[in-house]
Amino acid sequence: MGPDFRVLLAKARKSEQKYKRIYNEYPSTGILVKEVASVMQEFTQSYDETTGPALYQVDPSGSYWAWKASAIGKNMINAKTFLEKRYNDDIELEDAVHTSILTLKEGFEGQMTENSIEIGRKRIRKRVRGDGRNSRLLDIRRLRKIISDIVDNDIDQTQGEKH
Repeated sequence: MGPDFRVLLAKARKSEQKYKRIYNEYPSTGILVKEVASVMQEFTQSYDETTGPALYQVDPSGSYWAWKASAIGKNMINAKTFLEKRYNDDIELEDAVHTSILTLKEGFEGQMTENSIEIGRKRIRKRVRGDGRNSRLLDIRRLRKIISDIVDNDIDQTQGEKH
């Protein structure tokens, strides 16, 4: 991890010192882990003036990859394959949300509802000013409708296969 490790360690030390000054006790390991993870997360998503939005995946070894769409977790290989087939540079917001939910559905355990998933969107501007309200979660009614449409489509396909 080389230089990345040194930067993260320095951030963790500063965070630990700040916490100690404020609360007069050392932070728990969990608090430090969250702090370091947020630093790593902050730098995996960016906006470049020439190329637009960017998403990076960082491996503990220090390797990194740029992605247009990616997945992590239990079923990530199948999810990445699914995204590679479905994603394109001209995708509309509605299609991107639908594709995201279909990708989640492939590895989802239990019943998928509007209360069991969250989808956010970020408005991209060249210069962000103010309180940072350019990010927001998708409206729950809209999310419920999209999930319902996907479930109804699955039921229709299943019934069609039985005949």
